[in-house]
Amino acid sequence: MDHVSTAPLLADKYLRADFGLKKSAQFTFVIPPHTVNPRLHGNFQSFVRHRGPDTSKDAASIDLLLMNAQQFDDFVHGRAADATFELESSNHSVDFLLPASHNQPEEYHLIFRNHAVRTNLFVKADFAVNAE
Repeated sequence: MDHVSTAPLLADKYLRADFGLKKSAQFTFVIPPHTVNPRLHGNFQSFVRHRGPDTSKDAASIDLLLMNAQQFDDFVHGRAADATFELESSNHSVDFLLPASHNQPEEYHLIFRNHAVRTNLFVKADFAVNAE
């Protein structure tokens, strides 16, 4: 018989970072086996940072994709790929319930994509993955 636990087995903070985004950035996380109600939640902002005396930050829309291991493999090898979750925004909160893992760990990839290939594009992200 499988043992199922709802205890939080995941790190409190998964991603807390400010980074430049040329084309894309990918961050991997793993849901441990037998995890019930895993959830990805957090927020991000993307902006263009101007050089010189004007250092204002203008909002710039990016794609946020959440893919499982198979979807990500299809994506990186140029095959048609669906995403588990996808949105386009410059400032968004995310609260997404993932499928429960069973006997094996489940790998996911959070991808930030600069679809317009803007220069001086930056992202501030703060995400957590946990189980209720």
